[in-house]
Amino acid sequence: MILTNNNDYSTSEARRALAALLSATIEGEGSSEVPYMPNDGDDGFWVLDLGNDWRLKFHEDKPSCFEITYRYNRGHDQESALAGWLACRIKARVYQPG
Repeated sequence: MILTNNNDYSTSEARRALAALLSATIEGEGSSEVPYMPNDGDDGFWVLDLGNDWRLKFHEDKPSCFEITYRYNRGHDQESALAGWLACRIKARVYQPG
């Protein structure tokens, strides 16, 4: 699910901060192992949980957009629940191209 808000996620610091917020929401704040970048030096893709089920991707051509995917999602239930929380927390909304 691609989401957007008024923030600019083109910097490494902004991407790390969003990944940390999402990871703490999913895993709780007790794990120091997540979030992490599976590809060294590529801050455009993050794993958010210890089970490697939640992923975060940033789009270079859309600096205010980010994509959250859940590996076992059927019908977007898990992603929609997180998107609803993000709407309240950071004023995120589903990205509508055009």
